Amino acid sequence: MSLRALATAAPYDAGALSRILNGRKPVTAHVAAVLDDALDAAGEIVAAAEAEMASRLPRDMELTRRHLEDTISAGAMSAAELDDWQHAMMRYGYRTRDVPSPALLDDLTGDLADLEAAITRHRSASALPRLAGVAAGMSGMMVLTLIKTGDRRAWRGWSRTAQHAALESGDPTVLAGRRAQESCGWFYAGEMTTAIDTARAAQTVPCVGAALAAALEMRAHAARGDGGSARAALAEAERFLDALPEADRTASAFGYGESQLRFHAGSAFTLLRDLPAALEATARALELCAPGDYTDWALSRLDRAQCLTWTDPDTGLGYAAETIAALTGPQRQGIIANHARRLLGALSPAQLTSPLAREFADLVEA
Repeated sequence: MSLRALATAAPYDAGALSRILNGRKPVTAHVAAVLDDALDAAGEIVAAAEAEMASRLPRDMELTRRHLEDTISAGAMSAAELDDWQHAMMRYGYRTRDVPSPALLDDLTGDLADLEAAITRHRSASALPRLAGVAAGMSGMMVLTLIKTGDRRAWRGWSRTAQHAALESGDPTVLAGRRAQESCGWFYAGEMTTAIDTARAAQTVPCVGAALAAALEMRAHAARGDGGSARAALAEAERFLDALPEADRTASAFGYGESQLRFHAGSAFTLLRDLPAALEATARALELCAPGDYTDWALSRLDRAQCLTWTDPDTGLGYAAETIAALTGPQRQGIIANHARRLLGALSPAQLTSPLAREFADLVEA
């Protein structure tokens, strides 16, 4: 009997039947029964099929188990590779302090593309949470860098990505850090209520992110003129800072030390126009500031310059001009230039006409 004639007699699809007879497709009980009837085999085909299926089941189960095992561990990343990505992320935490934003953005963009490829290749259950944590940290570096440049739309998008990755990491301290960075963005965007709400959401677990968030909450309260709430938030920031292990008190985007807290306090007291407290905090911040940390150095000096303009405008403007002149063009971009403009905006019309004010304005706009 031809294959076509058998398929017609069964009836059964000729192509599927060909694959069964050639061993490329396993037989089923249904196919065995219809073939047995078509050939009047008196149960012989059914019995042969049952024996074949019985011998095949353990092999299929083992193949399934092996496939599952391969899937779980497919592309498993070695501990050394995971450590390398972790160290790369931590290096960015330090580089955000002293590398101009344009250069940092180029490097981050390239490394994040490589990280995306690594996550795509390495889907093992053990590696993914840690890789997600690295992705959260490096995305957070993008957030901070874009905040410095003043690109609101871009930092908001990266902030969402950073928080999604933090949630995937399963580490509440990572999530707290990313929320604190978002609060920083809202502060510099001038949306103080959102900055405060976001900062409070980051203070659920003692960690670096909680200390930073409390300090940012302090600055946002100060920007709204709420001195009582600002000082309460400062007390919380000091409490979180005191609880941090020494390893976390580093001048890094992944650490928080006294130099950063004094910079934030100096900013808050300047916003509150508390001259003695602002001068004391900015002096301490500049004393502790790392030599290459141009952002905190410049912002602390500009806060101090603003305080000086309240009693001696020429001295304050001269100090501010020295600060801006010490920076390169890329370093001045974004929040530093905006801070300098706010200093000018706080001057009276008469003060703005002085030669020093005009000179400083030209320097800032250049």
